[in-house]
Amino acid sequence: SPISVYQLAGSQGNFWQKAMVTMPSSGATYSILIKGTRGVSYTGDIALDDFSFGACPTTSPSQCNGYQCSSGKCLDARQVCDFIKDCSDGADELKCPTSCNFETDDCYWRNSQTGDSFYWARHTSVRPYSGQVAPTDHTTLSTAGFYMMARLDAGASGYQAILQSPKFSRTSSLCSFTFWYYMTGLSVGNLVLEMRSDNRPIQALWSKTGTQGAQWRQASLLLGEQFQVQMFFMTTRPTQVQGVIALDDVSLTSCTPRPLATCAPTQFQCFSGKCIGSSAACDMRLDCLDGTDESLSTTCHYLTGNCNFEKADMCGFKNGTVQASFFKRTQAIQGSLAGGPKIDSTFQNTTGYYMMLPLRGGSNGEVISLTTPSLLPTIPTASCNVRFYYYMSGTNGNVRLILQSGTARSVLWNTNTQSSSWTRVVQPMSSSTAFNLSF
Repeated sequence: SPISVYQLAGSQGNFWQKAMVTMPSSGATYSILIKGTRGVSYTGDIALDDFSFGACPTTSPSQCNGYQCSSGKCLDARQVCDFIKDCSDGADELKCPTSCNFETDDCYWRNSQTGDSFYWARHTSVRPYSGQVAPTDHTTLSTAGFYMMARLDAGASGYQAILQSPKFSRTSSLCSFTFWYYMTGLSVGNLVLEMRSDNRPIQALWSKTGTQGAQWRQASLLLGEQFQVQMFFMTTRPTQVQGVIALDDVSLTSCTPRPLATCAPTQFQCFSGKCIGSSAACDMRLDCLDGTDESLSTTCHYLTGNCNFEKADMCGFKNGTVQASFFKRTQAIQGSLAGGPKIDSTFQNTTGYYMMLPLRGGSNGEVISLTTPSLLPTIPTASCNVRFYYYMSGTNGNVRLILQSGTARSVLWNTNTQSSSWTRVVQPMSSSTAFNLSF
């Protein structure tokens, strides 16, 4: 029989409100029924939007949220392309081979652009071609062997040909990438290898310019521990084309990562497998090397009013009445010169931003405020906290957190405790109507 898990009656206010319902566990398939009952008149509306499920694990093969093997086994998405065959048929690693000699196919090394006239292609020295080629491949050292070659005879000067690897979910700290290249000619241009991963910015790992001699040469590079990593070979077509650029025998070695740990119920698991305290997730600090604990698209999608002040719009935060002193968005490298923190709280470096109240220029006893945009009412059945970090150095002054709803004001938190480092505060709060928070 149907089970009622949530209900509302009467007017809830003329604005969108968020509801979050904890669903009872079920050993059978089920559906959600949302039922609305018409009132005594037509002067009202009931509307729904942005319906979603979250944190609802299941062992049912038909509802696998990761990768499903042909046997029905459900894998975590992090177990796909992680150098470990978790499916009995190895299908989870099929599209990301650890090595390739290009003899039978491209092993999922693909051109990143489609439709371009300048591109990479599998080639053999006996195949007709108007330009210069490598005399043999590296694998078989024969004219019939295959390799990947940039088609320098095609496209216009300045065009780029980009060859991208499969994406690997995780690598170990000892992971290395090895390849052989053939690069010779009077005007051969350049060859660049870039690495792109979730936990680091784009890195240029290796590059060569001009002729390197008419022979196959080897390069080997340490990649280290990475998450969602891909390699990209790039070359730019020169104005005068006299040469050849080719690749062969690419391989990844010693890349098998540590097994995923089993985290306690009170912990959050990073994509890398690391376990951190649940309270460390969505607190504006990167505790996971891969950043999954602060991802606004996944882990922290439910947050409202969050801001790390990295953007110039300050997320809609506003200063109060205009006074000699006011909160100013400040980069740490500049704020430290005025007596502020030497590093920000978010990135823990000198390039990050924070909101700072310079104490010079104001008058004693002056009250300065920084206010959030209007926030929606909290959900009565769910706990709500406001989290922030503060830094207060000096001999006087205090800081308060005030909730204002309409004309009502209440002090949620207050301190005059000096702190020469960033201090974390978690303050419970609730409001049945729209509200603002002010510091």
